[in-house]
Order: sequence, then structure tokens, then C-alpha cells
Amino acid sequence: QTTEALPADFDVGDEVVVTVSEDLGGLELVTVNEPYRLPVLGLLVLVFGATMILVGGWQGVRALVALGFTIVLVAKLFIPLLLNGWAPVPLAIVLASLVTVATVLLTEGLTRVSAVAIAGTLGGLGITAVIAAIFHGAADFTAASAGELAYIVFTSGERIDTGGILLAAIILGAVGVLDDVTVTQAATVEELAHRTSAGARTLWARAMRIGRSHIAATTNTLFMAYVGASLPALIFIIVLAEPTLLTLNREILALQIVRTLVGSIGIILAMPLTTLLAAAVFGARTPGEEHERA
Repeated sequence: QTTEALPADFDVGDEVVVTVSEDLGGLELVTVNEPYRLPVLGLLVLVFGATMILVGGWQGVRALVALGFTIVLVAKLFIPLLLNGWAPVPLAIVLASLVTVATVLLTEGLTRVSAVAIAGTLGGLGITAVIAAIFHGAADFTAASAGELAYIVFTSGERIDTGGILLAAIILGAVGVLDDVTVTQAATVEELAHRTSAGARTLWARAMRIGRSHIAATTNTLFMAYVGASLPALIFIIVLAEPTLLTLNREILALQIVRTLVGSIGIILAMPLTTLLAAAVFGARTPGEEHERA
């Protein structure tokens, strides 16, 4: 004997995911869970890949390879090691470093620009990790911020380190934007050096003017990314119509503020660090030296 539960928003012929189980009396239960979305997701992946290749050419192909490498690292290395009880923060730093090196080398090639960008990103990553640890501890976030992860228990009986997970999320969330800032800044300094044959001090001053505009845009990008990820919960909190200061103190909103500001501080400081390194490297070039590109 079978009972079927068909939600009102499904029609006959729709592809769906179902769960088949039996109750204590042996009655087979078939429950419709949700639509089967993988074909749509596959089509979107194809559109994304085609767009990347059409617009970016071989650079786009290399970017896709770097993205695939990142996905594999997260799914096959980072998450399994987390579930085996490894410390989240050191794992996040190692993962972010590997992603940085692989992405920059694949998209930019092995050049002095790449070397400077990698050094600047790793420096900014270290700053982000330290500041995140300080302010995460000071804000006293609870396990509730990690949602259902708080209930995961390892075979040893220990619970997952939710505080470390949140810190790791801040580090990983910032590294992508860090890459963008450092690569752009290093390439800018190289281009200025090639066109003007200026010394390190002049390159520093000119590139910093460009970098200040860049970090203003990327900081806003980081903020909007976190807002977008938490929008339903933020709307729910605001609908409660409680005092503004109390709303800002709520854990879910305070966590997004810490993530945004900590990540932004890392980005802001990575920009002058990368500019300084690039000015030291490219400012030493002699006039007329052949322009080096990836």
C-alpha cells in the first residue's frame, strides 16, 4: 500500500525529487520533496562557460580552469578535512593560498606581475586572518551563526568548531576580491613603469591614486555580496521593527558587519602593500627595457 503527497504547486509530468520510506507498519510512503533542477543548472553552467570563453578568449579558458581547480579543492580537500576534525582556520589559510597561487598563475602566467600579486594577496590574507580572529572573539558570536552545523558531531564525540568555521568563511570570502585588487594594482604599476620609466617613489604615488579608486569599488562589492547572501534573514529582522541599535546588535547582522569590515580592511591594506612591492620591482627597471606581459 502506498500513499503519495503531491504539493499543490506541482503538476503531473513534472520531474521531481522524491523520498521513499516505510513507517513502522510497513506502509510505503512516497513524498515529493522539490523540483529536479539539475538540467536547468547544467544549462546555466554551459551559458556561463560559453560567455566566459567568447568574451575572455584563452584568458577565459584559463579562468575556467582556475575556477574548476578551486571547486575541486573546496569539495574534495577542504570540506572532507573539516569533517575529519581538522582546524578550520589553518585549513582556510592553506586553501586560500593555494587558490591564489593557482588562479594568478593560470590567468596571468609566470611573470613579475604574478609574483608581486601573489605576495600582496598572501600579505593581505594574513592581515585579514589576524583581524578576523581578534574581532570574532571580541564580538562573542555563538554557534547559532553556523546554523545546522552546530549539531554535527564527529565519531570522536567532539562537535564541529563553529567559531573556526565562521572565521574560515571570512578568510575565504575575502580572498577572491584580494586577488582582483592585487593583480590589477601590480599590472598598473608595471604599465606605468613601462610607459614612463619612472622610479619607485613616483610609481608608488601614481599607482596609489588609482588604487584608492579601486578599493572604494571593491569594498562596496564585498558588502553587497554579503548582503545578498543574507537578504531573507535581514528582511525578517527589519520587519520586526525593533530599535535600530538593537537590530545592529543582532548576531546575524553583526556577523555580516564583521565579515564586511574585516575583509575590507584586508583589501585596503593589501593595496598599498602590493603597490609598494610592485614599485620596488618595476621601479628598478632601466629605460628601454622590453615590456614583459603574460
